[in-house]
Amino acid sequence: MRVLKLNYMLLKQKQCFSTFMIKKYLTSSVEPLPFRKMPGPKVITRAVLPGGECYKKDANTVLNYFRRCYGDIYKMHRLSRGILVVDYDPKDYEKIYREQEPLPEREIFPVVDHFRLTVAPKTAGLLNLQGKKWHKIRTILNPIMMLPNAVNIYIPKIDNLMQELIKILSEIRDENGETSPEFEKYINRFVLDSAGLMAFNMEIGALRKIHGSKAAELIETVDKVANLIYQLDFLPSIWKFYKTKKFYECMDALKRSVEIAEEYLEEAKQKIKKSNKIKTEKEKSILEKILEVNEALALPVAIDILGAGLETVTSSIKSILYLLAKNKFKQEKLKNEIMSTLPMKNSPITATMIKNMPYLRAVIKETLRIHPPARGNARILKSDIVLQGYKIPKGTFILFPNAALSRSEEHFHRANEFIPERWMRDMSNEAEGCKHAKETHPFVYSPFGFGSRSCVGKRFAELEMMIFIIRMVREFEIEWHHPDMKIKSRIVDILEGDMKFKLIETKT
Repeated sequence: MRVLKLNYMLLKQKQCFSTFMIKKYLTSSVEPLPFRKMPGPKVITRAVLPGGECYKKDANTVLNYFRRCYGDIYKMHRLSRGILVVDYDPKDYEKIYREQEPLPEREIFPVVDHFRLTVAPKTAGLLNLQGKKWHKIRTILNPIMMLPNAVNIYIPKIDNLMQELIKILSEIRDENGETSPEFEKYINRFVLDSAGLMAFNMEIGALRKIHGSKAAELIETVDKVANLIYQLDFLPSIWKFYKTKKFYECMDALKRSVEIAEEYLEEAKQKIKKSNKIKTEKEKSILEKILEVNEALALPVAIDILGAGLETVTSSIKSILYLLAKNKFKQEKLKNEIMSTLPMKNSPITATMIKNMPYLRAVIKETLRIHPPARGNARILKSDIVLQGYKIPKGTFILFPNAALSRSEEHFHRANEFIPERWMRDMSNEAEGCKHAKETHPFVYSPFGFGSRSCVGKRFAELEMMIFIIRMVREFEIEWHHPDMKIKSRIVDILEGDMKFKLIETKT
């Protein structure tokens, strides 16, 4: 056994030495090396097998391990999705991003693409389209969804949902004041109800889930779809060659989610038609604006909202709560800001209040730096390109691991510490030894993507997070008395474990 371990260590040293020699060659060579010369792990590598360094580790740990072995650019062979190039140089990101505008292409979940193009083409939208078809839809949606004040109309209703959740928390705490494991489900339902406001112009009743209701079925269906997509598109699967049982289960779940969305959408359309109120542009909802411009877009936009926003926002909220609970001084600082802006618990939250909470925005940015839901951003090359001395062919999928870079000391000093002050205009002594976040390369921190492919729902996602945190921190002191949470990688990265926070009610 000792001999085998020694041989393995010598092999790793040989691999790392080979990578060093290739890098040395690249710095002195004019002609780029062919793509086949790019280093990287084999299709099946010992590191990810039982007993290996990366066995059952989160995706970022795996990517960083291979970086140590193969350098700042390497390729990985994915069993069911082809070759992936991982590039750690933000200058390369900028080069590719800017060259690909205004029609960038990125990889799509194959099983979702199959469903939305062949089974239900009426649902084809931003998540699965490319090129001019994608650009046409994005051009319509940008002025509707991306303007700074586009989501302010939803503040009162999301605030009402959050106040309802505060009441529910009194029902799901134990005798020690700790939330039950059900807390995460309620966060997910809050996010789903909030998404319903944008997608269907109504609360769908997810928060007070009633057994057998349409809202209950939608919750279960959306969760089932996410699990099946992970199994079919992220784990090794043969569904592209042989339609497996899980593939058909996924198709059925996707069909049902579309049917439920259509039912809610039809109900929303009827309510809008019956309303005789003449509204200004500021008073119109996102759905009303979409229906006026292109009614056929309402369904794919609703499906995109349900498909892309739930896990990411839930993951982000969970991370914010956890980091605040682990950093009491930062939580107290945020509470002071919130209480000075919202002195009375029951006062409604307004857009002006949110605008006057810079530390809240800094807390969210710092959380998304440390625990971003997405592991990175990606592009499909539209032409051959030379990166770090290698000629990479057109059609190659390139991942920029922003999550790993944003937690790296080479880009953020004191990278593993929760320091919202690094995002403030006037940095305090608490950020000693840190440079301002704006001094970091602009393509390192990118939780919502970049350019025309950036998240079209960014404004709404940020609003959900802000209202949730304002109410939670205003209402409670949040404590954590359990072992540290670890990251679990699925479609998005999420903190793994029961959300057993101790909540102590604020007296004033």
